[in-house]
Amino acid sequence: MKALVGKRVVLDLTPAADTATARGKLLGTIDAADGLVLIIEPDEAPATRRSIHSHHVKNARPI
Repeated sequence: MKALVGKRVVLDLTPAADTATARGKLLGTIDAADGLVLIIEPDEAPATRRSIHSHHVKNARPI
């Protein structure tokens, strides 16, 4: 997933996440004690940030 930093992505999320997908620019990652955290700028809310734990991501692909 770190290879996608700086790119626009679609994240397919698990049912435990609050939405089925997340779409936006992957701004960076944080190595947390419980795994990798992805920071995205969502397409639907420019200039905001959303954090998503990698264990909620089923698939990540560039768009």
